Amino acid sequence: AIEREPITKSYKLVTLQAFVELGGLSAGVPVPDLAIQAREIMRGDPRLAADVEGHLADPDAEWERYWRQWPIAVWTGSLRGAEGSGLFRIQDDRFVPAIESVQDAALADLVAELVDGAFDGVSGPIRPEWED
Repeated sequence: AIEREPITKSYKLVTLQAFVELGGLSAGVPVPDLAIQAREIMRGDPRLAADVEGHLADPDAEWERYWRQWPIAVWTGSLRGAEGSGLFRIQDDRFVPAIESVQDAALADLVAELVDGAFDGVSGPIRPEWED
């Protein structure tokens, strides 16, 4: 389903990249940590930063609120008014996959590959550095 998700802005991909980097497939990621990691990724490339229209300088709480309103709300389905219909959900303030706990390193590699390939279509030849 991730491979069929429409991507028009890089921040959805950045959310996935941050999620994988933080080991989110097994137990999810606290939303504040996800927002911080995503901002660091976006700060590292001006092409990505352009998609957030100056929000990178927002105070931490404001940045987190912005991140919850856009990519997180898209991934959970709440932006479409269909909370719970997305590929992810918020549980105890953690961004978690909508499927049961996944601890397969191959799946993490697959998600990383999908994000990497999708970045090509959004912003040109961006090659995020994935942690091993």
